[in-house]
Amino acid sequence: METNKTLVSIVGAGPGDPDLLTVKAYRCIREADVILYDALIDERVIDLFPESAKCIYVGKRAEDGTCQDVRQNNIYELYRQFADKKLHVVRLKSGDPLIFARGVEEIRYLQEKGIPYEIVPGISAGLAGAAIFGIPLTERAVAPSLLLSSGVLLSEGLEHLKPSIALLKEGSAIIIYMSIKRMREIKTYLLQQGISAETGMVILSKISTPDQQKWVGTLEDVDAFLADGIPSPSLVVLGKNVHTLR
Repeated sequence: METNKTLVSIVGAGPGDPDLLTVKAYRCIREADVILYDALIDERVIDLFPESAKCIYVGKRAEDGTCQDVRQNNIYELYRQFADKKLHVVRLKSGDPLIFARGVEEIRYLQEKGIPYEIVPGISAGLAGAAIFGIPLTERAVAPSLLLSSGVLLSEGLEHLKPSIALLKEGSAIIIYMSIKRMREIKTYLLQQGISAETGMVILSKISTPDQQKWVGTLEDVDAFLADGIPSPSLVVLGKNVHTLR
């Protein structure tokens, strides 16, 4: 990265609660000339946007009819326009910008165009939810590792979950983001791969918001929990030792 003035700050806004913003994230927001923000940015964080900043919604929600590529190209064009004007752009993404947030694609664009940038880490929803509800993701001599996975990929199959199988069998935990719509399919796949139906499971919804909820049980309980209607955004934590301390 070049040493001249940073023109783009790619900032992780955390899972929702503005108290979970880092000090640097808050400072970037307050000093921004332009804020490009995603669909999952909490209204309480939006309330922190300075009146002097030009704030542009660039988010996409599932099934809203927006072409992902068109949306992304529009973001790139905004980067170019504001960089030409030497304005400081804060690209605000929920959670951490490099965990299932297409942050890498935007960084590559900035590198290609020679636009000076920085990355400001944010608290990912999986880690925040585990802390809030007291879910042990690792534990000495019980759960030695953690895997982050996604329930949404370009391919329809679940082959990307193969690395999870060995970890689950050894006692480690996995967090599956964006998985609720496919959880019945994921459950069937895991059972076919020899994962016990008694494997601990916690489903977390709207983490760190006033509407946050949890469902605690086992893999066997997937269908019963889905019948409740689980609001998005949500994620699933699985593992032999997965339970809640709160």
